Amino acid sequence: MPRVQLPLHRPSASALELVHNNAAQIPEERRWRWKHEMTAPVPDGAACPLPARAIVELVNTCNLDCPMCRVGRHGINLERIMPLGLFERVLAALTPSLREVRLNGLGEATLHPHFVSFVRRIQAAGLIGELITNLTCDNETIRLLVDAEFTVLVSWDAATPRLFEALRRPASFAATWASLCALGSAAAAAGRSDHLHLMMTLQRANFSELAGVVELAAEAGVPHVVVNVIKLADESWIERHWGAIEAAIACAQQTAATRGIRLFIPDHLGRRSLHDGASPTPATRGCDRPWNELVIRYNGEIGVCNMFNPYVYGHVNRHGVEGAWHGPLAHAFRTLVNTPDRHPYCEGCYYLEDLYSQRQGGR
Repeated sequence: MPRVQLPLHRPSASALELVHNNAAQIPEERRWRWKHEMTAPVPDGAACPLPARAIVELVNTCNLDCPMCRVGRHGINLERIMPLGLFERVLAALTPSLREVRLNGLGEATLHPHFVSFVRRIQAAGLIGELITNLTCDNETIRLLVDAEFTVLVSWDAATPRLFEALRRPASFAATWASLCALGSAAAAAGRSDHLHLMMTLQRANFSELAGVVELAAEAGVPHVVVNVIKLADESWIERHWGAIEAAIACAQQTAATRGIRLFIPDHLGRRSLHDGASPTPATRGCDRPWNELVIRYNGEIGVCNMFNPYVYGHVNRHGVEGAWHGPLAHAFRTLVNTPDRHPYCEGCYYLEDLYSQRQGGR
């Protein structure tokens, strides 16, 4: 098919920089379409309401150096944190549409020196709070999260201490287990156990331990286990081990049924489909996240979704939250996300629609 030359309007210099950076992420055969959409005026009537959910990256640093992530490979850098004033501006811009705030990012949010202030601000605003954490925090922080009625998803990638410590280095299994039990006990005492989840990132090294993680969740009083899947350029490990992976999932499902744990598993792993007991994902159902949530990075960049697509809508300081949300870069993403020209980062997405719906329905 010949390339069609389409007319462009002229965005600002800062917008052109974002167009260039966003386009660099797109395969060449799709790039012309994305450039057109990103530089075309937003049609009349195309605006959508401000989102009800914001993902806020408090820090872009971590105290762990996990092999699948490596954000913490250079140690903790507390220069890469969100100022409280920026957070306040985001809350003000999204009022009154905002209902839920997830503190989550490429790092461990509890490292922020003013983490308590962020939690209390969310609580004072009457918003649903949510946190993904490696749970290396102290018991005071655990009590704070339970008191603020946060949904807490604890990253937990293995059942055996040796593998846990290899995948979440240099965390101590014993110390983190003690913290998980403290979290489970505090939530149970407050009648909020349903707010707790273990989140396991399935990968070649740990898939055989899925049933063991379900057992640990039951022992700690955590009623939900969420399975994410590592995204690699080479997913051949899934094909090579598919029989064993299927068996591990079946064992985990049986364990979950026996122990009264709700197990959330995506409906595909790589190119392989799962059916029984699996949760729909955008890969099979289509994505609604660009209409319902946005990400604010620690430095004020405004992004797409909680799966941390690198595509950028704009910047709080240069474009404003509302300006970026209604702007051509956001409109371009919505236009293309559920088409064959979708962003490559979206392909094979593991976002679990049922998990989000289940939590919302329980509030």
